[in-house]
Amino acid sequence: MNIEREFRNNLLKRKEIELEVESESNSGYEGIRKIIVEKFGSDGSLVVVKKLAGNFGSNKFHASVFIYDSQEAIGKTEIKKKEKKK
Repeated sequence: MNIEREFRNNLLKRKEIELEVESESNSGYEGIRKIIVEKFGSDGSLVVVKKLAGNFGSNKFHASVFIYDSQEAIGKTEIKKKEKKK
């Protein structure tokens, strides 16, 4: 894992991280979340993986991750998913 950029956004009460992960296969959003929790020691519910991208034929993946200070900060910033109509 290589951290390309780490930025503290005090206005939105979060840490913004862009990183590069080297893996044989795409580890998915949950895999990236586990890596961030292990590396930074934060709560898994406060970690939001915004983007995960890889190039064809490459074993390197780029990810954008936000680590929030609290659930309240997540509620104010993140878009809530719509519920399916019945």
